Amino acid sequence: RRGPPGSGAGGYPGRPGTVAPPAALAGSPRPRADRVTRLLGWASAAGIGSALVIMVALPAAGPGRAVVSLPGQQAGPPWWLPLHVPAALAAGSVWYAVLAGGAGVAAGLAAVARAREQGLRWAVVAENGDESRLPYVPYQRVEADVGSGRAVIVSAGPDETLARAAYRLEAGELDLATGQLRIGDEIGSYSDPAAAARELGRQRGQE
Repeated sequence: RRGPPGSGAGGYPGRPGTVAPPAALAGSPRPRADRVTRLLGWASAAGIGSALVIMVALPAAGPGRAVVSLPGQQAGPPWWLPLHVPAALAAGSVWYAVLAGGAGVAAGLAAVARAREQGLRWAVVAENGDESRLPYVPYQRVEADVGSGRAVIVSAGPDETLARAAYRLEAGELDLATGQLRIGDEIGSYSDPAAAARELGRQRGQE
């Protein structure tokens, strides 16, 4: 489902004819949380994100201590760059990925527990980017019901004009015991922040 195109008058400084990036989804403020809970959410995203980057980068660096060599391989996938990563660096990177990923999951679960202690129903358990910098910098956050684990993934980036933010909402499920996030079906895509906010509020049970 796609909402109606956004509209507005005036322009963003330095970009005539474009609209200013939204600071937040109007009418549907993010779940309230104290500074510690927000830091835990950022730490969760940073830990898991950096672990994923390493696990993708190491295989792309070519055969070595962390990647099995395939003798006699013909032209075709998998492709890699012959970077010849030293054994110590490869081993250290793998261990960092394991520790950072585990710490990220633990931080997300701690954010959920802290939000529950504060009497909040929903909490931001992971966040990447700054929503106020849309549409020029991509943004994503994961909100979860601290009681049931039901989650909504909010993603945003530039639309086809590169002048306005386009939002996407996806359903998810957060395992409150392990921290595993399962991403489900797409809820909808919206070029109108107000339409995205209404749907986000409905998903939270506010509407």
